[in-house]
Amino acid sequence: MPAKPGRPPRASPSDERLRALRDELQRLTEGTLRSEHASAIEAIRGRFGHGIRLVEENDPNRDVRCVMYALGLAGTYAAELTIGKFPPAGIVEPRMLEFMIRRKRLHEIEVSPPRGGDLVVYFGDAGVKHAGLVHRGGVRSKWGDGHVWSHPTMQVPTDYGTSVRYFKRVSLPEALAAHEAYALTRTAKHTVDAALRPYRGPQS
Repeated sequence: MPAKPGRPPRASPSDERLRALRDELQRLTEGTLRSEHASAIEAIRGRFGHGIRLVEENDPNRDVRCVMYALGLAGTYAAELTIGKFPPAGIVEPRMLEFMIRRKRLHEIEVSPPRGGDLVVYFGDAGVKHAGLVHRGGVRSKWGDGHVWSHPTMQVPTDYGTSVRYFKRVSLPEALAAHEAYALTRTAKHTVDAALRPYRGPQS
């Protein structure tokens, strides 16, 4: 029998279990030291039966977050500009993905299944919340300024949204061009040009 109008359908035990796991992941990632995240998440494996596994520990000397990781921008000049040699307009953040979607710099996968390395973009009521990469039937993503994890798609902290969309992977040149174009929507062109000049080489 369908749910009565105005009432959400009753959550299944699996839905409730996932919601509880996500709430616990939110609590752990906010309330414990980054160095304790791996042991804390491992400690709740028996309780929730989750499929989350640590891939790479965070490097405290590199300020890399989920969008930068998903776009492959870590270790590029875009990362250097974001870390402090550029005004806030240059930051690689969820709003940059929204910009790329609006400008059709990301191409959504709507029919064929996504492939390894394609983008998984998480959405909440306020827009993009998180991003990762398709990997072996799940996702590989960086949680904030913490570690890189391999996980089932929705086994993420609560703040990371309620739905996902898939987009074809982008090349590094495409990601760098999008980064520059996004920066130009946030600050003056001469500021962007001055910041990028050392990385562009001699101009003809």
